[in-house]
Amino acid sequence: MLVHTRGIVLRNVIYSETSLISRIYTEQFGMRSYIVGGVRSEKSRMQAAYFQTLNMLHLQVYHRPAKALNRLKEVNVYYIYQTLPYEPFRSALGLFMAEVFASSVKEEEPSAPLYAFLEQQLLVLDQCPAVSIDNLLQFLIQLAGHLGFRPAGSYTLNTPDFNLKEGRFEKASLLAQQIVTPPMSVYLSALLQQQPVSLTPKERMVLLDHLLHYYSLHIPEFRTPRSLSVLRIVFRSNNH
Repeated sequence: MLVHTRGIVLRNVIYSETSLISRIYTEQFGMRSYIVGGVRSEKSRMQAAYFQTLNMLHLQVYHRPAKALNRLKEVNVYYIYQTLPYEPFRSALGLFMAEVFASSVKEEEPSAPLYAFLEQQLLVLDQCPAVSIDNLLQFLIQLAGHLGFRPAGSYTLNTPDFNLKEGRFEKASLLAQQIVTPPMSVYLSALLQQQPVSLTPKERMVLLDHLLHYYSLHIPEFRTPRSLSVLRIVFRSNNH
């Protein structure tokens, strides 16, 4: 069946000398893999540049739900980035988002709200005058909400600790593990309420590590993004 859908490229794997397999989150079919034959040859109708990670595409696909790999007939870019590919820090943030999303979203069921969320996050990353690690912190919090494990509750004197395993604020026992304690739990609570919070660069990275640990506890086979090491280097050099 030949159908149209929009999609966002998350990663690519070289398939042969001239072909690749592209993992794309689509608006109509959820997470899908497409084999793109001959795309790395000079005579290909489809340009390899179309399949750069994070590209937003209009796709005409031969959709067969039972097949793990489908094929593409036509591809066009529907949004051209202005800053994201050209500024190292934005690029590092974007690649990190793509890796987290691909590792977190496994099902092939479509979700228009989830597609709109990813698209909007990338548009903000491209168009916002200034970006920081805060963009990633909010991305992780909001994505967790879409996936059904958004942190619950807030910091109070009676619930000062965040239990990473249970996903809620509580008063933890002295023997409790997987706990975020003050002041980091205070900062996390403020981020959850989208309240302004003043963090040092080191504190931002500590919160990022806590949230990644949270993901690893709630998503089977979640992998820490390989781009995290690059992100740390770029972050230190730019001090965002």
